[in-house]
Amino acid sequence: MAKETKAEEKDVVSAISDMSLEDLMAFNVEVESLINRRQHNLRKELYEQMMTLVSNAGFTSLDEVLAVQKARRVRSDKGIKTFPRYRNPADNTQTWSGRGRRPQWVVNYLSQGGDLQALVMEE
Repeated sequence: MAKETKAEEKDVVSAISDMSLEDLMAFNVEVESLINRRQHNLRKELYEQMMTLVSNAGFTSLDEVLAVQKARRVRSDKGIKTFPRYRNPADNTQTWSGRGRRPQWVVNYLSQGGDLQALVMEE
């Protein structure tokens, strides 16, 4: 069956390549129209499936579902500042909490053979 399909494809390609420019342009219009109709039908089917899911979930409209989705939860830890754990011995104003990317002064200190534990702040 696969061999028959490949042979049919070759026949179609050779038939298309033998067409005149006007015939190719008309064929292109027909193909674009067919593509648009199929896309429209697929979108319509998808919309119907979505509306079935929406009604099964107890909603009356898709807008109602989207409104619920837009109401996002606020992170409980957002806006909470963490206390610094490390301090630059050369400049006491530079601190680091130990989270995220290491600041350049920590990278420099460690590359010079320093120990991270030496930078820990005393409470």
